[in-house]
Amino acid sequence: MNHEEAEHFKIGLSAGATDGIPDGVDEIMNEVAESMAGKLQRTLDFFLASSSDLTLSRMYLCGGSAKVPALQRILAERSRVPVEIIDPFRHLTIDQSRFDMDFIRAHAAEATVGLGLALRRQGDRA
Repeated sequence: MNHEEAEHFKIGLSAGATDGIPDGVDEIMNEVAESMAGKLQRTLDFFLASSSDLTLSRMYLCGGSAKVPALQRILAERSRVPVEIIDPFRHLTIDQSRFDMDFIRAHAAEATVGLGLALRRQGDRA
């Protein structure tokens, strides 16, 4: 399948849709989520082992991969901490007459880096 079809299926599965999604796509998405979670868990284990005074209390997902349905659940199971999909617009006042709020909510996790860069001021450090 091409990139557009894959994105369509990912978004459809994240919304709970199953109609029109070929058999096996959900299993493939679960395998990808397991692989991603395993790699992240190894990285976290290494980081936490090398920093004895740090603990992990929560994780936030952002970007397009936050829409992979199983990823949030699998990360929470492996890390034993709450995992949330971040909404960078949560504390911003948005003129609802000028913006499509459904669109903003649907793409909030993907806008994290862009919004952060837009909010920077001259002289901010990286």
